[in-house]
Amino acid sequence: MKPLLQDKLRDCVLTGVIRQCDDCYPGSLPPTGPVYRGSRRRRIDFGLSHCQWPALSVESLAGPSDHLVVAYTFDSKAPLLRRGPRRRSLLPASSPESLEAQGEAWDDSAFQDACQGGDVDRAWQLLSDWAEDLLCEPDPAAVPRSAHWMPVTPSARSTGKRPERSAGLRALLKLLSRLQMGMHRPFDAPLWNRTVKSLAHVRRLVPDMPSIRQTDAASVAQVEALVDTYVEQERTAAKQAWKRTTRDSLAASRAYVKAKADQILAWDKEAAETLAPTSGRHPAVEVDKQAQVWIKKWRSQCSSSSPDTQVDGILSQVVLHCSGSRKGGTRPISVLPVIWRAGARLLNKQLQAWTASWRAHYDSGGVAGTSIDTALQQLAKELQAGASVAVQQDVSSFLDSLEHRTTARILRQFRAATTLVTLFENYCGRSSRIFSMQGALSSEWVQPERGLPQGCPLSPVIAAAVSHCWAAYVLGQEDPLSAKVTGHAYVDDRCLLLRPGLSCCHLRAAVTRSNEFDLAFKLSVSLPKCAVVAKADDLEAQTLAAHLGYQHLPSLEVLGVIVPFDRPWGLLRFSLDKVRMRLRLMRGLHLRLRSSRQLIRSLVVPAMAWAAPYAAPEAKDIDAVKAEILFLCSHQVGKEAARAIFFEVAGWFLEPQFAIDVATLRAMWRVVVRPPEWSDILPLSAGPLSPLTVVPRLTPTLESLGWWMSADCRVLCRRDRLGIERHVHIGFESFRTIVQWLRYAYRARYVAKTGRVWQHKDRGPDAACGLLCPTPSRAADYEFGGHKLVFQEAGADRNLTLAAFGAGCTNWFFNSKGNFESGHATHKCLCGQLHPSRPHLVWSCTHTASLRQGIALPTDRAAERLFARQVPQQPPAPVALDLDGFLEELTEELLPLLTHSKLFVATDGSSKQDVGAIGYALHTTGTTLAVGDSLEDQTPFRMELKAVHLLLRAMCDAVRQSATQSVNCHQLWIVIDCEAVIRAVQGCQGFDYLLLLEQVRHSRRVLGELGIKADFVWTPSHGKKPLWAPPAGLDGAYLRTLNEAADAAAGRCMERRRHLSARAQWHRERQQAVEWEVQALRTVAKVASAYQGYLKTLGHGPREDLFSVVVASAHHGYLQTLGHGPRDDFLSRLLPWLSGLCGSASALLRLCYDAFDSGSLLAATALAVVALRAQFLVGFVLYYFLVFFNVVLASSRLA
Repeated sequence: MKPLLQDKLRDCVLTGVIRQCDDCYPGSLPPTGPVYRGSRRRRIDFGLSHCQWPALSVESLAGPSDHLVVAYTFDSKAPLLRRGPRRRSLLPASSPESLEAQGEAWDDSAFQDACQGGDVDRAWQLLSDWAEDLLCEPDPAAVPRSAHWMPVTPSARSTGKRPERSAGLRALLKLLSRLQMGMHRPFDAPLWNRTVKSLAHVRRLVPDMPSIRQTDAASVAQVEALVDTYVEQERTAAKQAWKRTTRDSLAASRAYVKAKADQILAWDKEAAETLAPTSGRHPAVEVDKQAQVWIKKWRSQCSSSSPDTQVDGILSQVVLHCSGSRKGGTRPISVLPVIWRAGARLLNKQLQAWTASWRAHYDSGGVAGTSIDTALQQLAKELQAGASVAVQQDVSSFLDSLEHRTTARILRQFRAATTLVTLFENYCGRSSRIFSMQGALSSEWVQPERGLPQGCPLSPVIAAAVSHCWAAYVLGQEDPLSAKVTGHAYVDDRCLLLRPGLSCCHLRAAVTRSNEFDLAFKLSVSLPKCAVVAKADDLEAQTLAAHLGYQHLPSLEVLGVIVPFDRPWGLLRFSLDKVRMRLRLMRGLHLRLRSSRQLIRSLVVPAMAWAAPYAAPEAKDIDAVKAEILFLCSHQVGKEAARAIFFEVAGWFLEPQFAIDVATLRAMWRVVVRPPEWSDILPLSAGPLSPLTVVPRLTPTLESLGWWMSADCRVLCRRDRLGIERHVHIGFESFRTIVQWLRYAYRARYVAKTGRVWQHKDRGPDAACGLLCPTPSRAADYEFGGHKLVFQEAGADRNLTLAAFGAGCTNWFFNSKGNFESGHATHKCLCGQLHPSRPHLVWSCTHTASLRQGIALPTDRAAERLFARQVPQQPPAPVALDLDGFLEELTEELLPLLTHSKLFVATDGSSKQDVGAIGYALHTTGTTLAVGDSLEDQTPFRMELKAVHLLLRAMCDAVRQSATQSVNCHQLWIVIDCEAVIRAVQGCQGFDYLLLLEQVRHSRRVLGELGIKADFVWTPSHGKKPLWAPPAGLDGAYLRTLNEAADAAAGRCMERRRHLSARAQWHRERQQAVEWEVQALRTVAKVASAYQGYLKTLGHGPREDLFSVVVASAHHGYLQTLGHGPRDDFLSRLLPWLSGLCGSASALLRLCYDAFDSGSLLAATALAVVALRAQFLVGFVLYYFLVFFNVVLASSRLA
């Protein structure tokens, strides 16, 4: 347990100003508070120390009080922590344009000369110094980032010269110190002279400094007061600047939340013992000790008698691949120069062709084309096939143990470019490192003889080559399908899986080969982390584990997931505490909902959904995170906001289970449209790889949604509310369609759990209720479109924001912190009934009838209480008849046009109200065709892409059918007004429409093989860009005319299909629902404002009237000045009259609501507000008037 620090202390600890003494203990310390119900609950006794004086050990002892006594051990003789050099601070962010302009003005001749001469160090120095001048503030005392530096022991700093203080405050502190010293040394004339000489300098910095005539207590008190004022002002300014930064910059907020949450929870991790020294030694001493440990570990173990022949034997059996990963453990992480990291990233991209030449199915990370998914998918397939025994290994300090010479031999064996091998050898031979631990630096730079720097973008690629060697040697080069042992290596994580029905002797042989490899490459495994994984009653596995000295475990722990053989997979290191801490830290930032939403999606959702296709947190953890998210946003949306509306307006990705399901379905989509490379080893008889076999969580996800996949896993299916079977063709439509389906499912779930819609709570016969409408149908659907629009337009209108989420506008909401008595008038409605609810105030109260004029009354409880109208789910697209016949017709129209040497065809896609069509203009404006299809996705982009696809197919068919006649055409120009389609076809990427794009690219290649080159020419639509000119040799006017003809044909076809379609009717109903919801929600906000204004006239908390309190307190003060005898003066007769006058004014305000009829409610409200302000003014004037007379009377009484 760690103590809960106050915010100011926590900030000081996290910024390194002070230390927590408890940090010397890496585990969980016992609570120290008093015993409560049989046990101690909190650790409220702890110590803080100077940043240069860390505690070494801690003990909790019984003492004389009911608290435990905490004792710490310090080393007073330990040296100070060494620090790095002072650096120039960054300037405020500049625009890219200004930086580019300054960059163009730089004279880079010296830099170019250094590069041409091969002097990389000089080139780096010039480039670094120029970048530092460009991005940093001037600081003559700072050490340039390009210069070599050595760690130094910091010197003691004067108390008043902290850099975060202003010059004026530092001058005041120095003056205060001299004055305080002068009070104790009145005889010290030189001290007084120095003080007098400094006054002019201080007054220039602090104009409001008082006159100092002597060193007395009064002067000290004046300067102390001024110091306190300046300190508070600077603290407030710094805090406001920090809040402004975190509010305006999502990057700053994200960095703050991540860093602070990690620091707070760092010592609570289970593996904390391995992340810091536990010997109790001082960091300044321990860092040197750790440096020696790592220097010894990085010392090369190869000699002239090294078993290079064995290494050569292993290399000769290499086929392909690599992998890498790191588990907990004390090891240094390299922080490399930014130019090295940037250059290494560019080099990585250029190495993709090289890594593809040796990549194999058992490679699972570190190089392009592989990932953790690669290993987990193969593992899932093997387990589904019946595998039940595995061996997991963990290589101790894998990256830090790789021999430079041996690794270079591997790169050469894989035929890496000579420049890459030379770069690797030069870096390994010339790199130097320095150690840092808990703020302390080691004494000198060291040069390692082995190991790859962690943090370098090239290290995963090089480590992957070594891991590939291990896999090739251990698993062998036999047919992967007939191999008896399969597996993978991901940096230091290794897994060997025994195929079903085989003996463990094959696993033992594989482990023996793995040990031979480790001996040759000077690697070693960490035995406590190695295990034979099998069922507890597997005797053969128990024997193997005992023989190897490994553990025998029932679950495989690999790549961040737990893989049991008989249960769903789970996350290995999901930290609910970290997620909670991040969400709670967001509360302190007071972010807007839009900013909170982005932070949650970047800091919380990935922690839960990174492995969603394979494993997810437990249900109770998901619910806990959801509760934290709702609580975080409750200060903006109201605590009683309907969850269905909250997630619909704020975004369904804030719902953790929704985000997990989306990630699972996205993995399914990815497997179908882009099968993993390892699937090439599967036999053709197995057919396409099914995502149901390699995505473990896909089946339960589909079952919970009531969805299913087709037999070939190419189509996702569901049944809508009307019983119609709906389909999405994976790779031919957008993934957004599936996300929309998922929104339908989750929206229905949450509406079904919204109690206010389905349940009526009887609050008593006197409670003010709404219309008590009937419950809606369980099959009803809602869009909440009006709620989204109202939230976007709400701005600073608090009542309108709350209305958009179904919150606010209730008696309970406005009186929640008032602590009113049960009979108080604030519990009444405008119409006099008790405890009015939101439906009563909006739909039933007679005094708000004028505000709801022109709005149709609700007909069910969803409209009455959620202000939402039913909108059915989107119906299917209009049916398309004989698409194959249209393709034949298009082919026939193209046949006679093949006589032209250059053929121009304009294509266009049109869509309105989710009904689309495609159109063509074939070489002339007089030949046009158009058609539509019936897929769910009817977006304009897919229509444009589909048009290109059908055209290329028809062209290929036309060329084949014209074998008996001459074909003069050698160039097809596709005239299109959609640049996105051109970029998509000409590129090599894709996700949503990848399979459709592949068909387009394939048809284009086939047409080229048939002798016709197909090119795109972009043409602006609808007369846009009048100065546009086409490529040389083409007529711009002709292209525009052709494009307009295709657009008109597509538009006419779209209108025919849309007219009287179900989707057009659905859009009309949806628009009507949105209009009603917007009108209703605006009314809710107006009613809330009116009721809130009325309640303000009834008092503030349990007090009857603010002005009566003001008068009573003034009266009490006056009576204290007059004694306890009879009072008959003017004021004693005046005060009761004033008190009665104020009480009458308050009563008059209450009566104004009853005096006006309901039609004049707004006027009555405005009058009440004016009277209320006047009452405030009169009350405070009377108060100060009475105080003045109290002082006068008291003075006269004393006289």
